[in-house]
Amino acid sequence: MHLVGKLNAPDSQQFKHGEVETLIHCEGMELLRHLIQGHLDQRSAVESLREQVVGEDRQTPGFECGYYTEREASNIVVDPAARLTPRRYGEPLDFGFRRSGDHVYRRRL
Repeated sequence: MHLVGKLNAPDSQQFKHGEVETLIHCEGMELLRHLIQGHLDQRSAVESLREQVVGEDRQTPGFECGYYTEREASNIVVDPAARLTPRRYGEPLDFGFRRSGDHVYRRRL
């Protein structure tokens, strides 16, 4: 059952304020993860694939930053062999990582 269904359920009328906040926070974060994942899946379907070169330090070589032209950027990449289940996928997101296709990375400026 999704967030709206849980909030509309008859027993939810007995929830204390804190229980409602906890439910909205937990279920809302999961909903947000699904929305972000859907957006990233759509984006990755039309993005061109680049040759992936990652060093032993799990960092890509530097490249021109698309945000600040005077800076160089690189990506810190989660090991593609690591199996990120939907539940565990949220862990790197909490540390600023994002996803493009099968790659989970964090931009380093």
